[in-house]
Amino acid sequence: MRILLTKDSKKVLFNFLKKKYLSKNLVRLSYKMKVSYKTINNWRYDYKRYIPDTLLKDYSGEELKIIDTKPDNWGRINGGKIGGKRSVEVMKAKLGEKGYSEMMN
Repeated sequence: MRILLTKDSKKVLFNFLKKKYLSKNLVRLSYKMKVSYKTINNWRYDYKRYIPDTLLKDYSGEELKIIDTKPDNWGRINGGKIGGKRSVEVMKAKLGEKGYSEMMN
């Protein structure tokens, strides 16, 4: 499961992780967690980045504000269904020629 947290919640979570792993900065934290620094940095500072729920399993501090959750494979679920000739044919069959042309405008 992937979780999207608020900016303040991410700050609280990563401060907790730094204390847990006895690290002063994200570079040392990434070394101890065996995850690349770039990934840790993106999880911490990118407000649109979903983080894995495994980071939360040992957390027991104040309540974190979860904005959204998605399954682990959420990027692959719609793979091949969004574009292409076949999807146009399916949408035309579902909506009709007129409904499809209105949707595209």
